[in-house]
Amino acid sequence: EEWMIGQTVDEVLAMPTYEKDDNHVAVPDVEDLKSSVTITVETYLELVKLAAENAVEVKDVVKVGTASTTSAKEDALEINTNIATVALNGNDEIVYAFIDTAQNKADLEGGKISLHGITKSKKQLGANYGMAVGNPNAVAEWDVQVESFEDHITGQKLSDVLGMKLSDGAPADADLKSSVTINVSGFLELIEKADKQARVIK
Repeated sequence: EEWMIGQTVDEVLAMPTYEKDDNHVAVPDVEDLKSSVTITVETYLELVKLAAENAVEVKDVVKVGTASTTSAKEDALEINTNIATVALNGNDEIVYAFIDTAQNKADLEGGKISLHGITKSKKQLGANYGMAVGNPNAVAEWDVQVESFEDHITGQKLSDVLGMKLSDGAPADADLKSSVTINVSGFLELIEKADKQARVIK
């Protein structure tokens, strides 16, 4: 992370690497990193590329925080990773919010665990996630509801967002409950955690 700061995305992605072995296919071949980074970094470079491609311009940002939580189902090989990023201005108002969830599944056969490969997040799946299919109670697909929630909290003070009234975990606010019926209590916890971990932009 420290090595990347101050460089362009293209410079970071052009980092020279070498294959150490089958489990380390892209170890940094950079003099400044040889003594401190011996792990393989191809996945991290892919994430940097993806983040740059999805970057948005936000004004009046004073601090930015990201947080995640992970939970596992007891009756299945499934791990859910929830992530939230928030940016706040000097008045402690949210000027940007991003929330997503990735469900990573695997199979257990013959004592061996096989991952299902690279999994798309719920937002990346969009309508293919299928929450609204055959569900008359769903006002919209998961990604649409989350984006409505993000839009709603943007411009509000953090304290007001965290104090949002809920009904069975879903927003009770009249302006929001018509577009968001999913449980958002976990989102609020993530946002609070992201704020506590936020770094001031210099």
